[in-house]
Amino acid sequence: MKYFFTALFLCFSITVFAQQGFLFEQKNDVKIVIGSDTLMHAWVGGFNSPVFSKIDLNQDGTEDLYVFDRETKRSTTFLADHASGTWKWKPAPQYESLFPDKLAHWVLLRDYNGDGKKDLFTIQDNNALVVCKNVSAAGGSVLFDQPKFLKEGNAQTFTIISESKDVLPSITDLDNDGDLDLLFFSGQNGRELQYYRNTSIESYGRADSLWFSKAAQSWGGLYRCASPGICNAFAFQNFTTCKVSGTNHNGYANVLALDLDNDLDKDLLLGEDGCNTLVRLTNFGTPAAAQMNPYSLQTSYPPNTTPVLLENYPAAYYEDVDFDGVKDLLVAPFVKDNRSDKVPMSNTVWFYKNMAATAAPVFSFVKKNFLQDDMIELGEAARPVFADIDADGDQDLLIGNYADAYRNQYISTVSLLENIGTATKPLFKLTNPDYLQLSADSLKDLKLQFADMNADGSLDLVIKYIDGNVASLKYIPNTALPNQPFQFLKTTKLLIGIGVDKEDAPFFADLDGDGDLDMLLGTRSVSQTAPSSGALWYYKRIGANAGSYQSWQLDNADLGVIPRDFEHYELQPTILDMNQDGKSDLATVSNSGRVEVYSDVMSNLSGTFSAYTHTLFNPLKNVYEPSRFGLTLHAAYADLDGDQKPEVVVGTRAGGVVFLKNNSTVQLGVKENLATDLKLNVYPNPATETVNVSAAEKVQVSVFDAAGREVLVKINGFGKQHQLNVSGLKPGVYFLKIATEDFRSTGRTFVVGR
Repeated sequence: MKYFFTALFLCFSITVFAQQGFLFEQKNDVKIVIGSDTLMHAWVGGFNSPVFSKIDLNQDGTEDLYVFDRETKRSTTFLADHASGTWKWKPAPQYESLFPDKLAHWVLLRDYNGDGKKDLFTIQDNNALVVCKNVSAAGGSVLFDQPKFLKEGNAQTFTIISESKDVLPSITDLDNDGDLDLLFFSGQNGRELQYYRNTSIESYGRADSLWFSKAAQSWGGLYRCASPGICNAFAFQNFTTCKVSGTNHNGYANVLALDLDNDLDKDLLLGEDGCNTLVRLTNFGTPAAAQMNPYSLQTSYPPNTTPVLLENYPAAYYEDVDFDGVKDLLVAPFVKDNRSDKVPMSNTVWFYKNMAATAAPVFSFVKKNFLQDDMIELGEAARPVFADIDADGDQDLLIGNYADAYRNQYISTVSLLENIGTATKPLFKLTNPDYLQLSADSLKDLKLQFADMNADGSLDLVIKYIDGNVASLKYIPNTALPNQPFQFLKTTKLLIGIGVDKEDAPFFADLDGDGDLDMLLGTRSVSQTAPSSGALWYYKRIGANAGSYQSWQLDNADLGVIPRDFEHYELQPTILDMNQDGKSDLATVSNSGRVEVYSDVMSNLSGTFSAYTHTLFNPLKNVYEPSRFGLTLHAAYADLDGDQKPEVVVGTRAGGVVFLKNNSTVQLGVKENLATDLKLNVYPNPATETVNVSAAEKVQVSVFDAAGREVLVKINGFGKQHQLNVSGLKPGVYFLKIATEDFRSTGRTFVVGR
């Protein structure tokens, strides 16, 4: 059994040493089966508009895979793993937070200074292109410097290079002089293929700078004819040939420059917004003077195989993803808001293997769901919920979604994954991809909760959804007796008399202890009676008829004083005891990408809530840090291992799910005078036989288990060095209380593993 060591606690608010914490660890070990296949990385979280690059994450000499999702603004990392004797991609979420926070639009990793470390290129909201230099030390973690603008000109006179956020550039050595150049569609209506030549070699004789000069307003004489309803229309040498009926509009296009015919110059693969094919154009010129002409135009690419036919705006990536040393072709959509684009997102990463080892690449179609075929992938925005559907004593998992392509429609479905394992060791198997045949209702954004709305002892199904352009909140009564397999008649949808907006997220619970279900509503709406309302509203149930608007009363439109800002948009609240201390906590997810917990909120309903944000353990850094799961999250909670603390399944906007093991702790003791400046070293961690504690001054050491029981008492009195025999302790997480002679105290955690 493998145990990760826990973060060091640097400051404390409790007696012994452990801050009362809400602590989670991302795992991939709960199995999910679809058909006869066990998904190898089921809990990665899905892709919508992935942008692919490679980088050596663990500095083992082999490049790993970095994926930035353009729509969700989330980084996902995979290690190139050879542990089983076969190369494969292994999810490695511990590396994701090594990349800058607040990335947006796109990210490409390229080594611009020839030091063997990939640097990070991206674009800011002001359309400025920037680079973050990779400053990782040998053998250390990936580390990027602060962003620097890409500039045209020289150190005295320059302008900052900008492009549209909706255009993916090609960052490559176009003229074969050894430094990286820029190529992207810009200019009037995005029709000009602008070439910025890097002058680093010419100016300094080395490639470690990024100074650009605009070398061509339209590289190779190529122009796009961006007109309504027109795809794959180009002009060569003279834009006037583009004139067609209709008004030019701001169409976008992506470009990938690579040598497709092995003649040492760069050819082009293009994808256009509003179009579904990948276009090839051959360079008949030279590396220094490109020349495009209409005779090389291929609008169905790659040839002699299944050509690209994505729903909208394909982007191409040239990376070796099958570990044979030859770069392959990946193609994925480059959309930024799929709720308007309505692209099917569950099978959208097209993989073409390069069959040519040394000559011009020959791409052969392999599949439409690279990496997606081994994860839960339900299109746009996964909405999980737990319930014991079959009354067999364990928790089943249902996952609704915002929408995806299903039977030629872009609609919501609910997938039922039955737990065919046990209550303490779950194994989920997809048994119904269209639970209750809800797809027939052509709804969107299905958010589910199970709650006893009619007080008959059985859990009913609460559904919040969008029908057409109208949001509705209803429930379907469960006609089964308590503790029997659920029975629902889909046609019996009963109104819940509370008005909701499209992005609202309701949660029903008895909040005032009067025996009926009140409601919390995560919302971005403004209350008509309270213009300064926040992101969380509290409705009291005051009547018996759930369908009556008179049965619900808005009690507080700013519960907890959680701000109604962008980070808290689409806030989803849940009330539960997260750390088994007998108190009700508030767990939320939202646009922030974070899983946040507010402690013991029921004792402070009229006050300001304070969130625990550093909730996700990173074994690479040995710290707890904020989670970064991207925009528009939805979470479900259930105890899946029998320790009475609920695990968390986070549904992402990319249509996937992330599994979090709950390692939350409970408060121990009373407040003491805490030593925040005590210098300590605790090693090894994890440990098997002994743990050493080294301090700068004399200390006394005690050991507690996760339940707060003292298991080793005041080891060796006061001293600067302590050696603890932990061979008799069971594997798990333990806590050190470290006290000085002047009654200051602090703490550390360690893990006993075998």
